[in-house]
Amino acid sequence: MTDVDLLKASTVAWVDEKLREMLAAPRAWGGTEALEPLVLVLLMARRRLQVPTACDSDLTRSYQKFLASVVGPGAARLVDRLPIQGREAKMVEILGEFVEHARAGGAGGC
Repeated sequence: MTDVDLLKASTVAWVDEKLREMLAAPRAWGGTEALEPLVLVLLMARRRLQVPTACDSDLTRSYQKFLASVVGPGAARLVDRLPIQGREAKMVEILGEFVEHARAGGAGGC
C-alpha cells in the first residue's frame, strides 16, 4: 500500500468516525437543522476519496430517491418533512440508513 493509499484510508476512517459522532450526538453538531447537510457533505468527501471521478450529483440523486422511498416524494429538506415530535430520532434513523447505503456503494456512479 502506498503512502497515498494509506492517507486515503485514514481519511475515510476519519470521515466515518465523524459520521458516527454526528449521528450519536446531533445537537453537538448543530441539531436537526445542520445534520442533513453535514452528513451529505461528509459522504461526498468520502466518496471523492474513494472514487476521484465521482459526481456529487449522483449522491444527491441517490439521496432524493432514498428519501422518497422512506418519507415519500418531495423537494423539502428532511427536517421539514418530519413531524416535530420525535424529529431528531427519526432524522438520525433515516440518515444512518442512508450512510450505510452510501458506504455500501449504493450512491450511484458518474
